[in-house]
Order: sequence, then C-alpha cells, then structure tokens
Amino acid sequence: MSEWTSAAIFRYGLTAEADLWADQIESAGMEGIHFRFHYRHDDDSIESLHVRVPLLGRHSVHTALRSAAVGLVEGLSWQEIIE
Repeated sequence: MSEWTSAAIFRYGLTAEADLWADQIESAGMEGIHFRFHYRHDDDSIESLHVRVPLLGRHSVHTALRSAAVGLVEGLSWQEIIE
C-alpha cells in the first residue's frame, strides 16, 4: 500500500519489522495481559516498555498496538498512551 500513497506509513504488529511491535506476551487471566512494546524511532533507535493492559486474550495485544500507534503518531507521551 505504501507505493500507492504519499501519506506517512506506520506499521505495527508482532514482528520487529514493524515500527511498533509487541513480544513477551503473557496472560494474567482476569488481570489482563502483560507484554513488551518496542518502538522504532526515526533515527532507528528502539525504545522498549513493559506494560499490562486490562484486556482479556492474546488478540487484545493488537488493540493495544493500534491505540499506541495512534498516540505515538499524534505525539503523545508513553505516560499519556498508557493512561
């Protein structure tokens, strides 16, 4: 799709090829899920952050990734994104 648009492309997923990805995903049952975010900055440095979200199921990591991606693109801090 990036070949068909002049818009900035931001990729997220579960692999390190993305701009934002998650790994070390662990279910905490009714307490939600724990995982690690990785964010690749424009200078190729990588920032990592362990988080817990109160959502059930491994599939919920994609919801958290989408939400964090929007926050990062809009210039929010990690604290604002996590809240």
